[in-house]
Amino acid sequence: FVETGRAHPGREVLLKVGRALELTSEEWRALLASGGYCADTSPPAGAGVCELAGITGPVRSLLSALDNVPAVLVDARWDLLMANAAHVRLREILHGPPQRALAPLQLIGLPRPNRIRELLEPGARSKIRNWEGLVGSVLRRLQCDAQYSHDPFLCALLEEAALASGFKVSAAAETVPLRVDLVVGRALVRLFSIVTTWTIAFPGLRIEMLHP
Repeated sequence: FVETGRAHPGREVLLKVGRALELTSEEWRALLASGGYCADTSPPAGAGVCELAGITGPVRSLLSALDNVPAVLVDARWDLLMANAAHVRLREILHGPPQRALAPLQLIGLPRPNRIRELLEPGARSKIRNWEGLVGSVLRRLQCDAQYSHDPFLCALLEEAALASGFKVSAAAETVPLRVDLVVGRALVRLFSIVTTWTIAFPGLRIEMLHP
């Protein structure tokens, strides 16, 4: 009946279909949005300690193994959940000594740093040589997230970031790979991002890595 249009699928039906088809996070959001439902954009209960308990061990091992490059665990709202030691050092380069110290490889409690808001801080702007191009690409990615999910938080975050940066989001903005040209002293460090996502259990949850 759903396939022939004789019945409108309920949210639970769409969830079962999405799990059975093993959809990617983008396809998952698009499916729910097309059915008129708000997509799940965050791990259950806002990525609490209990809900993430099953993956914190493997994620901690992965981030530790990647400690030669900055790597983080981020949720669908671009909040930082966990970082390795290399990323903690990178944040200090960009923003100076933090008011609230982050312990490497530990789940970060509320309130969590937001990746979008951190990118818009003066320290990041002064040390990232290609800041304008990077912000354009990141805002384009955020726009896609907001459109797929219909999440009011992401829509508000997009408006906030566009206003703070003075950028109009362009569909032509580069999105993959995200490049970061970082000025450290007299050196120029060129990095690019690789993102790994969960598609079923935690839609929107991802690991972001910055490689030379």
